[in-house]
Amino acid sequence: MFNKGFKVKYAVILSVLIVLVLVTFFSLQQAKKAFQGRKVEVKNQDIRNYQLSSFRSNDRLLGKVDAPVKIVVYEDLSSIFSADYAVNLDKVRNEFGDKIAIAFRSYPVKSENLSFSAALAGECANEQSRFFEMRKEIYNQVKKEQLNPDTFLQTAQSLGLNVENFSACFDNRKYFKKLNDELAESKQGDVYGAPTTFINGEIVVGAKSWEDTKNSEGKGENGLESIIKRHLLLSKVKLVN
Repeated sequence: MFNKGFKVKYAVILSVLIVLVLVTFFSLQQAKKAFQGRKVEVKNQDIRNYQLSSFRSNDRLLGKVDAPVKIVVYEDLSSIFSADYAVNLDKVRNEFGDKIAIAFRSYPVKSENLSFSAALAGECANEQSRFFEMRKEIYNQVKKEQLNPDTFLQTAQSLGLNVENFSACFDNRKYFKKLNDELAESKQGDVYGAPTTFINGEIVVGAKSWEDTKNSEGKGENGLESIIKRHLLLSKVKLVN
């Protein structure tokens, strides 16, 4: 009886151990697959963000393409947040001069007609090499809360653009597909709204202040000035190495 009972217990214990080993093995396999999938996902996301943060031949660029700090800004010309942020970007240019270069890209909001219209106006003004003048005037109207569908043609006239060419470009929505394609591309990375900024690849979400600040938990957060100074220091270290 003892031997028979011992054999039964032994068999049960052995069965339980086998089950545990199998469960552990399959759990590890599933975890491994999930981890590998996550690695690929992160890698792909990093690649997309790298592509978004790199200068392109058709960028509206202020500064030299070989500047040590390269900044890419996605902005919505109809947005007060982008308009306010533009002030800080001016500070960046005044403070750092030829040490930085800024590429400006559109991030229009599909649900807002003025957002796409403003982006189209920028593109059409860019045909006549007047993008930055158009951008400045549109932001002025945004801050006054006076942006409206008539703003763009009126601004083209006040800037002395070829109104006939501008109107043909704007009315025919010449760059609508381009803007849609760029918007879709930006959303494949980590650009979910405007303004979003890449500073030498580091993503900065929202209208980042110029000065350092503290968040709601009392933790310090770097402002634009500190972030750019850090990247300038890093660029010097790379040159030494």
